[in-house]
Amino acid sequence: MRLGMKNLASVVWEVAMNMKVFRCKTYNEPMEQVRKHSTAVAHLSRLVAEQTPIPLDYAFLCGLLHDVGAAAILLLLGERGPVETPPLPSFVLNEVLLDVHAEASQIIAKNWKLPDDLQLVLAHHHAVNVGGHAHPTAAVIALAQKLAAEEGAALGHVSPSWD
Repeated sequence: MRLGMKNLASVVWEVAMNMKVFRCKTYNEPMEQVRKHSTAVAHLSRLVAEQTPIPLDYAFLCGLLHDVGAAAILLLLGERGPVETPPLPSFVLNEVLLDVHAEASQIIAKNWKLPDDLQLVLAHHHAVNVGGHAHPTAAVIALAQKLAAEEGAALGHVSPSWD
């Protein structure tokens, strides 16, 4: 009762993501970076959202899921078939993740039947602008990512396309 239903939902999402999504034997180290980054961004998004009218639980969920596409890509690459193939070199892996993770996050959110606005936020969490206007929740996630990077929880070297 003390935790409340909204906070409980955030805890359940975080635990579920850590137990099932952010796990990959082949790419354990990069997956651990995605997990730490996503968790940090989720908590920072909630803090940033306190200064906005954006619901805190929604900001947390967007922050937690913003790089779920990167996790999915790592999982898919880790399951490349029955033949033991060596992992991709880190510079190739980083380029693949940087190029397509936001779109992959949006596709996953769509397949999970998450709200359209959440899908939009995941697709634009680096660009912030959607249809020529800054999307408030995408801006919260981008700012949280910047704060996470400054505290050592960066994922790759992605710079937002905003000042």
